[in-house]
Amino acid sequence: MQEYLDRYMRALKDGEPENTFAIHLLFIEAAMINWQPYMAYLTEETNEGVSHLHGRLTEIHSHICRLIVPSSPRLPITKKMNI
Repeated sequence: MQEYLDRYMRALKDGEPENTFAIHLLFIEAAMINWQPYMAYLTEETNEGVSHLHGRLTEIHSHICRLIVPSSPRLPITKKMNI
């Protein structure tokens, strides 16, 4: 890619660029080359965040369940309700 950029810059100095759209293609090519590692990095960071969040939500859920349904023995039901 560096060779292509050097060739493009020499053509500009000579006043005859080979393609007026070439610099745009160069930037697009650079973005495509660097995009995949960046996306892999973002995926890894997202997965770590989701894993951490899932662990915390599971922990919070356990605490809430212990508050709502205590582990102590339940009182026996003495009266049957007729609906």
